[in-house]
Amino acid sequence: MDVGELTKVELGVRNLDESWFVELLEVHLPLKAKTYFFKVNNWYCKTEGDGLLNRVFNTEDALPIEEGTAKTAYEVSVITADESDAGLDEGDVYLTFTGESKTISDVKLARSEESFSRAGRDMFDLDLEDIEPIKMVTAKVSTDNVEGGGIFGRREKNVKWFCEKIEVRNKDSGRIYVFNGTDWAEGGQTVQLMPRGSAKFVDYEIEVKTSDLFGCGTDANVVCEITGQNGKLQLV
Repeated sequence: MDVGELTKVELGVRNLDESWFVELLEVHLPLKAKTYFFKVNNWYCKTEGDGLLNRVFNTEDALPIEEGTAKTAYEVSVITADESDAGLDEGDVYLTFTGESKTISDVKLARSEESFSRAGRDMFDLDLEDIEPIKMVTAKVSTDNVEGGGIFGRREKNVKWFCEKIEVRNKDSGRIYVFNGTDWAEGGQTVQLMPRGSAKFVDYEIEVKTSDLFGCGTDANVVCEITGQNGKLQLV
């Protein structure tokens, strides 16, 4: 049954003894290419929150699509090439992720002073809309915030960068996408990283036995890197 143009949505519970906390309500209308997002953030319970078991949401109160879209947690590893001047001394890196039918553009990576150094591996946690399968990643170097940078010149520091590889891992599914770098990126320029394919995540169990000698323990962070035919994996 087509109810016509949607005006309101009602959500309630029938079991009076249950407790249910709802964050977000999504209503999809595929044939009309519409989606409504309603922020709930409340209990459906007689003894929690406002005690309501039934709520009505008006469509004019729906969230914008960008705000309501559910996010997926990704771990993005950026590997800089082990070549002379391959590291990026100053400037920001933006990534664009291209999926089957949608693109997420210009995601800024929160760099530190040590980020994107020669032969370095930098890891970033990003919450993005799920546009898998990811077909391509594009990297851009921006020098707009570099003193003397932008279109009017730049400082005598390295503002070009050679990204050897970018790995994108879906933390929920474990799926990994690997993209290989093929060229240099300089201030304002973009470079496309070519897909090497995707692989299912494999669980590795690393067991380290510490000796029982006096004072042999450590409070330091321990890093283990394993290497195989398809590359390296760093475990922290």
